[in-house]
Amino acid sequence: MITSVEVVSREIPYAEAFPTSYDDQSPTQHVFVRARTADATGYGEGSALKWFTGDTAATMASIVRSEFVPAIEGKPVTAALGACRDLADRLPGNPGASAGVEMALLDLRAKQLGVPLQELLGHPRRESIPLAFASGALPAETVAENVVDAFEAGFRTFKIKVDG
Repeated sequence: MITSVEVVSREIPYAEAFPTSYDDQSPTQHVFVRARTADATGYGEGSALKWFTGDTAATMASIVRSEFVPAIEGKPVTAALGACRDLADRLPGNPGASAGVEMALLDLRAKQLGVPLQELLGHPRRESIPLAFASGALPAETVAENVVDAFEAGFRTFKIKVDG
């Protein structure tokens, strides 16, 4: 049974500016969820793209506390996962909140079973995940320097934000 759910919201600033054509994307918005049973603890995180979904760190934490926590507390983890998915379907405008709760519950279930989360979710589909370097809509000289540095660090895919 889920004995407690803790929710913390945080705004985390970028180390460097990351402007885009529609906004300066700092700080990033996150909700962190910790779900506990008598014998295990699961952790999850949801992030918001407020310019797409309207979510912020505070609104994600609020919806987790007001909707998700009452729906999952006191239930076995598998029943809580079902309740989480039902709520996500009924509250489709809250992807960050539902993702954070679902991650915590999946992490908790994997720990209960004593298996890595990837095993709970199925077999790995790849050995590695290529990463892309993203640059904000900065002055061209700055972007060029950042891309050269990223290339030297091993990146081969680049996402460059532009403005104007």
